Amino acid sequence: MSIGDLRKDGYTIIKDAISQDDIREMMKLDCFHEDNECTFENRLDVIFPKTFDDTQESINLGRSMDFREFYFEGGGVRAQQRFSSYTLTWDHFENSSVSKKISDVIKGEYPEEVKNGYYGQYCINMYLQGDFISKHDDGIVENRFCVVLIPMNNRPDEVDKFTCSGGDLILYPDSDNVGIQVESKLGDIVILDFNHNNVKHEVTPVDKWIRYSLVGFLFKK
Repeated sequence: MSIGDLRKDGYTIIKDAISQDDIREMMKLDCFHEDNECTFENRLDVIFPKTFDDTQESINLGRSMDFREFYFEGGGVRAQQRFSSYTLTWDHFENSSVSKKISDVIKGEYPEEVKNGYYGQYCINMYLQGDFISKHDDGIVENRFCVVLIPMNNRPDEVDKFTCSGGDLILYPDSDNVGIQVESKLGDIVILDFNHNNVKHEVTPVDKWIRYSLVGFLFKK
């Protein structure tokens, strides 16, 4: 079952397209093991106030400091997004069961774009306590036709007797700024279209749990 019209609404959600076994295969990647050199890279983007030429500057502070201890004190500086990310190599990911199931969906939704082949830029994002992505669009990049977003775990009701919340994907397909809440549900594939749309979206702050998601930007060859 799918929700949303990709061309009309700019997004679609394919329900229960990925199995738990597929996700378990992904969770065996080196980045999930503490004794391996592969680790998640911190990502913190901040926006500085408008300068004299009426532009806003954004900078990634994740690599340069312990970003979870970074505080903002006035001056108009605000956080744009905060999470950790691990980049997957296409050669490694291409033959996974998850990739094959994504490919089946994409070939049905974008037959013209993939007729000469396509490739993806994939990463796994990890959201710890308080992590989020503020409302944004993904811009325009040559030959990029969509992004796929796949939750890798469900939000639990509670952890250690603390109620879990947040980590929801909010889509804004209309100009009236009414958001559509997409709960993090393992197995769903969310596709955002870049050919005719560029839907603004955000991830709400995570509270009392850890959110994992697979993100893939797809490009035609």
